Order: sequence, then structure tokens, then C-alpha cells
Amino acid sequence: MTIGNIITLGIMAFVLIVGIIFMVSHFKNHQREEGIADLIIMFGTEVISTSFGTLDDKIFAFLSNQNVDTNYAQLISGFILIGIGLFLMMHSRNKMYILNLNGMFHDRRIDNHHKEVGLSPFQFKEKEVDFVRLYKKAMTSEVAGEIVEEIKHKVEVYKQESKDKKRGYTGIASIPFVLIAGKYFERSVMNEYFEYDKFQQVYYRLTSKSRFPRLTLTQNNAITRLQSTQCEEIAIAISITASISSEQLTQFTCPHIYLSVSNPDDNLIKYKEQLLSYVKATHDVLKDTHGKLSHLKKIHLIISSQSCFAFELGQLIDDTRMPVVISYQYNAQSSPKYPWGIIINGNRKGNFVHS
Repeated sequence: MTIGNIITLGIMAFVLIVGIIFMVSHFKNHQREEGIADLIIMFGTEVISTSFGTLDDKIFAFLSNQNVDTNYAQLISGFILIGIGLFLMMHSRNKMYILNLNGMFHDRRIDNHHKEVGLSPFQFKEKEVDFVRLYKKAMTSEVAGEIVEEIKHKVEVYKQESKDKKRGYTGIASIPFVLIAGKYFERSVMNEYFEYDKFQQVYYRLTSKSRFPRLTLTQNNAITRLQSTQCEEIAIAISITASISSEQLTQFTCPHIYLSVSNPDDNLIKYKEQLLSYVKATHDVLKDTHGKLSHLKKIHLIISSQSCFAFELGQLIDDTRMPVVISYQYNAQSSPKYPWGIIINGNRKGNFVHS
């Protein structure tokens, strides 16, 4: 056995050990594609190492003072396997991981509409949180609890799987569940957003543009005017896709604060800058109420918006620096109009609230 072969074996052994460490780490973090790529690379390494002869061959050759013939076909095959593994690894790292929060329709998947948003089937991996079956039941504390646990688990797995990768979000679900999903995604970054146009029945990707309708308070100094009331609860209504009227909020006997765009409409949010602007405007109001209303203990959050807004806002609702925030679901046929909600922050985060 020549010194060159000994060095080669040493390098292969080192690569093998490192490969095992990476493979275990990837599978532990639910990164299966990278784990499979690690396995292929390790197998290719083993094929290359044995192409110079087995250990018995080398011992026999050493004792008889002969050289071991190299199996070049095996050597080339090993390098091909390593190349395939590296390709899979790079392909997986460049793939977008799309979180799909599906709470209403089984068939709302990017997989079926990828051409509309300029993606090939090999450019993304869709991770679906499907709770349609549960949502169709009568909403109770038990049903809501199951849905929240499902969302929490799937979002946490998604965060691990998509670590160090480009991320995308889409979803059609009740606002309270989208908000709590965003809450469980906090301290993470979402790179792309996809929305479904129910009239055209197509998906579209949020693009970039600096001009769009602004989301503002409908009454100037609305929060400052409440400072003398010492109120412990307020209702904040946000109108983006549809107008929320005072008549719809009669169940909330506390003061009301309204944020709205000039002309609420379906699929109004079309740009990333628009989304972030609306989220910041809302978050600023939430912070302002906490800062100026010293007796405030609870915020009833009523939202008419697209899913992307609720998901992004949920990430910013703090557990300790904000009062209890409860998000409500609208039902036009119900009395009251907002029959149930979900607590978004604090020690009771995820709990069901019946109006």
C-alpha cells in the first residue's frame, strides 16, 4: 500500500465521519432532502475508497510487496455519486419552502397553480397545514384547541425545515388562526407572499411598488382622546378588504378605534411595501394604545384583510409588552357578528374565547 493510498483512505475516512455528522444533523432538523444528499455523498465516498482495493487486498499487497490495481470504473462511479449528492444539496438549498395555511378549501395549493406565480415544480416545496376537516365542525374550545396545536406543530417543523432557505407564505383560513400561526413564526423571516384571487381563481405573488393606498386612523388623535376615560378594554377595527362598521361592533361595549384604507376591497394588497406599511401602521397603533392608556388590559382585534397581513402582524404581537390581544372571526349570519376569537399573546396564547 503506497503512501498516496494511505493519505487517500485517511481523507475518505474524514469525509465519511463529517458526512455522518451532517446527515444526522439534517434529519434531526427535519431537513430530509439534505440528509439524503449527505447519504449519497457518503456512499460515493465509500465507493471511491474501495476502488483502490479492499483492506484485505491492501494487506495482502503490502505483505507481498505488490501494488493494488485501481478499479477506474468504480472510481468514476463514486465521483458521479458525489456529484449527484452535491447537486441535490445545492438544489435543495436554493428551493423555496412555501408554508400553506389551509383552513377552508382542500384544493388551494400552489402545486396546482405554480405557473401563475412563475415557479417550476422543482423550484419550491409546499408545506401544508390543513385543518379544513376540523374547521368544518362547530367551533368549540376543543376544536379550536386541536387546530391551534396542529398549527403550532406544523409551523415549528416548517421553521426547522426551511432554516437557511428562501421562504414563502400563502393561506386561506380564518383570521384568528392566521394570526396565531404568525405568532408561532415570530423572530423568523418570510421572503415571499402569495395571495389567491377568488374572482380570477389564480394565485399572484406580491411584487414591489412604492405607491398604494395608505392605512390610517379614521379619527385624528383617537387614542389620545381616550386617555381620560381610564378604559381597560378597547376594540380596534382594521378595514382593508371590507369596511367594518360600528353596527357590526355593538357586542364590544368598550371604546372603538378604526383604521382603514380609503376604499377597502378584496385583494387590495399587491405589493410587499404595501403589506409592510399596513402592518407597521397597525403595530404602531397597538403600541400607542399600550403607551397612552395606562389602565388598558385587553384589546379586541377585529380585522378584515388578506391572509398575508394577519400572518405578518401576528409575528409582532408581543407576549409581555402588550395587553392581551384577542382576534375575532366574523360571521354575517351570526348574532353577535363576531361569535368567537383566539387569544394571540401572553400566558393564555392560543386559548378559545366565546363571545
